[in-house]
Amino acid sequence: MWTPRPALHVHVILYSPIHRCYARADPTMGRIWVDAAVPCLEECGFLLHFRDGCYHLETSTHHFLSHVDRLFSQPSSQTAFHMQVQPGGLVALCDGEGGMLYPQGTHLLLGMGCNPMRGEEWFILQHCPTWVSLRSKTGRFISVIYD
Repeated sequence: MWTPRPALHVHVILYSPIHRCYARADPTMGRIWVDAAVPCLEECGFLLHFRDGCYHLETSTHHFLSHVDRLFSQPSSQTAFHMQVQPGGLVALCDGEGGMLYPQGTHLLLGMGCNPMRGEEWFILQHCPTWVSLRSKTGRFISVIYD
């Protein structure tokens, strides 16, 4: 038996104009990389939650991006981000204490830091198709994507 959990959240894709790549969730590693040339909805689609004045990014596998470079199973203060917006649809996510979220290292791991270069912290939020997720009593999910 399926339990409906209606909620209104924005479905987005994060695009880095500096690196010309999309953010991609890797559930096996529990990390987010900014290395996808083409946005695959299963890995590149995120739900943008707004709760208590902060934003939370949820992956398609129902994990949340955190300040500590790994995915969390529930939203918390460690997954809460403040959003800065620039004209042209550019957004930056920060922790409210000076840390910014941006791709780091040669593999472009999405993580918190204080020294982004050349505007690496700015992303374009692109709307992606709506999906509906249903959860069974056993905790398994099924997702349906609408184009």
